[in-house]
Amino acid sequence: MRKIFAGALIFSVIGAVVLGGTLAWVQTKTVATNQLVSVGALNWDSTYTQSSDALLGPDGSVTTVGFGDLVNAGDFNLVLLGGSVIVKNVDTGHASCDTGNFVGTIVNLIDGEVINDPPASNFVQDAYRVQILVLQGAPAACIGATITYDVKISVGTTGNGPPVDEEG
Repeated sequence: MRKIFAGALIFSVIGAVVLGGTLAWVQTKTVATNQLVSVGALNWDSTYTQSSDALLGPDGSVTTVGFGDLVNAGDFNLVLLGGSVIVKNVDTGHASCDTGNFVGTIVNLIDGEVINDPPASNFVQDAYRVQILVLQGAPAACIGATITYDVKISVGTTGNGPPVDEEG
């Protein structure tokens, strides 16, 4: 029995030395329980202004129909990702012209620019432009039509580190 105990002890000590281990005490303590931290708010808005003199056409041409501003009122820095323009209706007096003759796009005018969280500069004027294309070959029935469209804008969060000094 002593030989077994001695062998096990020697084997353990050799194993600890060879494998780099040490024979030591370890203790763990919980130093804080049930701590609370809040997740920041994603709060932003966009003001869209339609051009008062925008007229679509002729077929094959692109027209800028409006501009949008962005304001960040939340807790995260934001970037404009883009968006979409959905042409929804053509007025009933132009039944031979349908929404498929128009394609809307968002042009990001601040590509990659960070819209800082308050209290930093959190307003960007003319952040994007909305354009509508009348497809080449659209029927003459589209002349004089009125269309309705929706504008959707997407933003994404980005790091909230200190602002980068652009000069240095």
